[in-house]
Amino acid sequence: MSECAKPLLVISTDRPLSSEAREKMTKALEPIAQSIGAKPLILSDGLQAGIHSDIRPLLQSLLDEQRKTNGLLLALVEAMADERDPDVEPLTYLNGDPIPPEPPYVEFVRKR
Repeated sequence: MSECAKPLLVISTDRPLSSEAREKMTKALEPIAQSIGAKPLILSDGLQAGIHSDIRPLLQSLLDEQRKTNGLLLALVEAMADERDPDVEPLTYLNGDPIPPEPPYVEFVRKR
């Protein structure tokens, strides 16, 4: 990755820094920035920096993945809907074991 394409690790302070303090801070931050593939940038005296890049490729890849996920979810829902009538009592447990039939309901009437 070229130096100008590296992301920036931005450190800012509200206080003004001398060039010596800025240089010392940059040397201290260099290993941290390199470990994350970035370049350090020290801002002082209330300066702020922002990086604006084209996020369209990232958003496009996110949308593509979302479409794939939606397609898979739709296929799953349709497969489950075609599987059986939801009003019919299940014949097996989720693990595949058969559900034993319930004994018939018998009403006992007490004679007087």
